[in-house]
This record gives sequence, structure tokens and C-alpha cells, in this order.
Amino acid sequence: MLEEKAIKQRIVAVNERIALIKNTGSKSVKRLMKDIHLSSGKRVRALLVLLFSELNGTRINTYSLNVAAAMEMLHSASLIHDDIIDNADMRRGKPALNKKLGGHLSVLAGDLLLSYVTKILLERGDMAIFRIFADTVRDICEGEIEEVYNKNNSALSMAKYIEIIDKKTASLIEASAVSGAIVGGISKKQLRYVSEFGKNIGIAFQIKDDLLDVTGNEATLGKPIGNDIQEGKMTMPLLLALKNTNENEAKIIRGMFAGNAKGKYTSKIIKFIIENRGAEDADRAARGYAEVAKKALEKITVKSEQKKALLLCLAEYVVDRIY
Repeated sequence: MLEEKAIKQRIVAVNERIALIKNTGSKSVKRLMKDIHLSSGKRVRALLVLLFSELNGTRINTYSLNVAAAMEMLHSASLIHDDIIDNADMRRGKPALNKKLGGHLSVLAGDLLLSYVTKILLERGDMAIFRIFADTVRDICEGEIEEVYNKNNSALSMAKYIEIIDKKTASLIEASAVSGAIVGGISKKQLRYVSEFGKNIGIAFQIKDDLLDVTGNEATLGKPIGNDIQEGKMTMPLLLALKNTNENEAKIIRGMFAGNAKGKYTSKIIKFIIENRGAEDADRAARGYAEVAKKALEKITVKSEQKKALLLCLAEYVVDRIY
């Protein structure tokens, strides 16, 4: 899906906008910004901004590109902070910023990106979009806090898991869709369907990430398989596998998960997930959320059916991707 010409053109435009933004500030700031890989990534959030802004016939303009760039930079800031919290080694196949520059500069880099996002979104004075940004930053932080407090919690409920990924991941994807819709002039009545679309593909996106952590290819992902399990993060494939097994085996696996600080049980836990249909059921769940998203999109009256079709393809891409 990301190879389509229409999608590539939008990704190039967003990357050019980000390049302009990052090439500002003092010599030291520019040096720091060069170490932040802002030109990489799938650009799902930026694409949501642009495609929703175009649904009513509005052409891509400086403002929509700025909002798209801002959402991607907010995403990058959250990843930098996430890697610091997790003490991650790799990000997108390259050394994580905290490993390359250390924790101090990495914290400052994430904060610097947030300052750029704030400036970008305030330039036009659209307080509706700025409020979305503020609420999203709060949600991401709350999701991270909940995840930290639930590290190695083998008793985590499915409801709590959904709550965490909704805040940590889906909130920004939802915000990107809604912001784009506001830029494009979609009616307040139909914004709820945009919100529903974004929220559900956001949840599907994180479940797919969880699934790739178990079934993906390390070279393609750019990080070790089982990384989330080793970090003590309870994921949907593991939750579902535990649900599918008997009480005695579940107790053994929960014990392994709780004592997996050095990763010695990671491969056994992955094997357990596969054998007990955790990956299979998680894939089904992700596709279920994507279908809910597509049904919400169908309720939106638009002028550009072509852009709507691209958004439907984007919902499918979220669950079909291999990285």
C-alpha cells in the first residue's frame, strides 16, 4: 500500500516539510537533529492527516503539511522517550538515540521535538487542533505510566491492556485522523466517525506490533524478536495464549514471564504463544478492530471517494504489514 504513487507523493511532501523544520536553530541543535532519524518511518499518522484533510475536496496545503509533520514529530518524540524508559538498544534497525547519544541528550531531543510541535500547531492559532495535541500528549504519558507500573504484571487483564494501548498508541493515530478532518472541514457530526476510525486502527496497529514481536523477522523489524516480552510488557498474543491453556501451564508461563529479566525464558514463552494460538487469535482481533474502523469510515459522506479508498487501504495495511 505504501508503494502506491499517490501515497509515495504524500510521504515525500511530509519528509520535505520535516526537513525544513529540523534545519533550524543553533549549530548544536542542528547537530542534535541530524542524529534523530526523522526521515524514516511508515508515516501512517501523517497520511491520516493528509487523506482526511482531502476528503471534502481540499487540496494539500502548507497548513495540512505542517499538521502532518507535527504529528510525525510528536510520534518521534514519544519513541525517543519510550526508548529511554525501556533502555532500548535498537530503533528501526539502527542504534536507539539513547545508546548513541546517552540519556541526557535523548531526553532533551524528545523535549525539543515537542517544542517544535507546539510552535507549529500554534502558528495558525487553531485551538481545536492544539487541544487535541495537548490531550494526546497527556494520554501518551498516562499510557506510558500505566505500562511502567504494570511491567512484569502477568495478571494484567485484557481490559487494562486495551486501556494502555489505547492511550499509548491509538490516541495519536486517532488525533491524526481527527486533526486532518478538522483541517479539511469535515462536519462536527461526522467527526465522531473519524474518531472511531482512528481509535480502532490505532488499537489494531498496536496489536499487530505485538504480533510482529512474536512472529516477525528480526532483520525486517530492526529489533530482536521477543523484545517486548523480555522488557516485561504483557502483549495480546500472550494474554490470549494464557486464556487458551489450562491453569497449571498458565501458572508456569506466568512465573517465567515474571522472572524473565535477562530473557532466558523468552524463546519458551514465544513457543508457548504459538502453540496455544495466541498469535493466531491476536491476528484475528487486530483484523476485527480494522473492520470496525472501515465500517466507521463508510458512514462519512465525502467528496473524494479516491481518498476514502486510500484510507480503506491504509486500514488494511495496518494489519497486513510485515514491519
